[in-house]
Amino acid sequence: AVLEVFILAYRPPKDALLVEPEVSYFRDDILLGRQNLPLLLSSGGDPHFISGKYSFELRLFLPESTNGSTRMVLVFPQISGSSLEVFIDGEKLGSRGDPASGQSSIWNSIHQFCLPEGLPAGLHFLEARIQGTYEAGIVAIPYVVEADTNSLRLFLLDFFTNYSIWLSIGCILIVSLIVLSMGFFNEKSRTANLLLGLAGLAVSVFLTDFVYIERLPMSLVAFKKLVVALRHFSVACFTIAYLRLLAKGLSLAAKAFVALQLACFVLVIVYPGDIVAIKRLYSITFLGFIPSLLYLLYKVIRHTAETGDLSILLFGILVVFLSAGRDIVVMVILRPEGFILISHYGFIVLALSSCVFVVNDSLRQYRNLAFERERAAAFREEALRDELTGCYNRKLLPFVTDNLAKPYSLLVFDIDDFKRINDRFGHETGDAVLKELVRMAGRNIRSHDYIVRTGGDEFLIILRSCPLKIACFLAERLVAEASSFVMTLPPGRVGEGGAGAGTVPDPGAPSQSAGAASREATDSMLRFTVSMGIASCAGERVSTQEEFASTLRGADAEMYRAKNQGKNRWCAAGLEDRPSLVQNGA
Repeated sequence: AVLEVFILAYRPPKDALLVEPEVSYFRDDILLGRQNLPLLLSSGGDPHFISGKYSFELRLFLPESTNGSTRMVLVFPQISGSSLEVFIDGEKLGSRGDPASGQSSIWNSIHQFCLPEGLPAGLHFLEARIQGTYEAGIVAIPYVVEADTNSLRLFLLDFFTNYSIWLSIGCILIVSLIVLSMGFFNEKSRTANLLLGLAGLAVSVFLTDFVYIERLPMSLVAFKKLVVALRHFSVACFTIAYLRLLAKGLSLAAKAFVALQLACFVLVIVYPGDIVAIKRLYSITFLGFIPSLLYLLYKVIRHTAETGDLSILLFGILVVFLSAGRDIVVMVILRPEGFILISHYGFIVLALSSCVFVVNDSLRQYRNLAFERERAAAFREEALRDELTGCYNRKLLPFVTDNLAKPYSLLVFDIDDFKRINDRFGHETGDAVLKELVRMAGRNIRSHDYIVRTGGDEFLIILRSCPLKIACFLAERLVAEASSFVMTLPPGRVGEGGAGAGTVPDPGAPSQSAGAASREATDSMLRFTVSMGIASCAGERVSTQEEFASTLRGADAEMYRAKNQGKNRWCAAGLEDRPSLVQNGA
């Protein structure tokens, strides 16, 4: 019942005027008989079929209600043959395909012909001339509808029977090429991807048998051989590819089914007969799809029940199995006078679902890979970070110095008399001072600069794309901010240091000076200062490891020069005579 949805488009609307079902049919003007529609004369079921020009004479009765209707359309939902010419009362309405040679593909498309304007009510005689190369017939009853009220339906019918298949061919071609290219780069599922891509390309060519082609680029025999052979080739490729996706080997049964499809592929290609013989041959080889598709369906159902990860593949296999099975039963076994083939829609679903599965699977693998890369990057970032302050540690330097572009500047600094702070206030307070210093530095630099803790209280700032003048300005701000910072200690923190803390005054006594270079706390307040050295590496190219090491040594020497000049200041390489911008004790 579900498959009947594909056939609904071919049925006439409720307001349609049906052509009278009785038809007289001729071959080369010789009367062959009379019977009711649908009517199919085919070489597949009639060993005495003869190729030629077949004529079908029908009658159409227009009621009085159609008088004055100016836009009436005669619709042939589907015919069998290579060309179609339609006449009404001896006047030609139009033609489809190539009546002269029959080198066309028109059989699966809807055919619409506008009736003459002002056609009177009453009985009219229709004639459909069909070029029957291997079959001829009218497999769906023609009807007449009013064009304006049925314009959307006629468009959708035309789209469904022709343009939708062209659209599917284009989609399958694009996705198949993507899957093929993925097969070259994905070693894990290379065979499956390559075979699915080849199967998709084969299906896209096979589907051209179901679209309207005014004139074929090759003989009808060669065209039919090509599309039928590729249908078998695609099933062989799908079978191997699906088993690869299921991580299954080729069992004896699988090899037999694949061999059967490949044998049909070769047989159709090399068969020497004419178009009638080819038609009879592929009516038989069509039966070979059932065991192959049934085996593949069994494997996919079993794997899906176990893992639940192949539902989209199961959907594609199920649709093609049901649609192909229905067509085989109808065309080969029941052989009615008229029927609509739907297996090509099943192959469209199979090809698209297979390609979508591969693309989704690759995207899933890419997402997993991206996640692993992000996690590895997070682990590496964590390894490069200083656990206490959150800034970088020395492990960062090899990564930065490998591609550090000039100009850049380095700021080397430490806390003046940091050991005294640890001894007097304890290591917990010293840690808090280090954290605060890193926060200060972060507020004074750009997001793409680096703060590196190189030792206990020693730090390095790498200023990318920064000349010496701007580096000095940043150093001035950082030294000034540090000297003006006051840390309020909780009660009981003063004098809680470890070794050396015995010299700390009583909290109630006035604090003693810790020297000009370091601001000490009175009771519950703590101050600190920093000394900083600056060096810059000018130029335009990428810096070498040797240049970075030399610049770092220069900045380190400038820091010691700042300490020797009284601390709480910065000094820069190349600016020996310039006075400090931060005055001691500010």
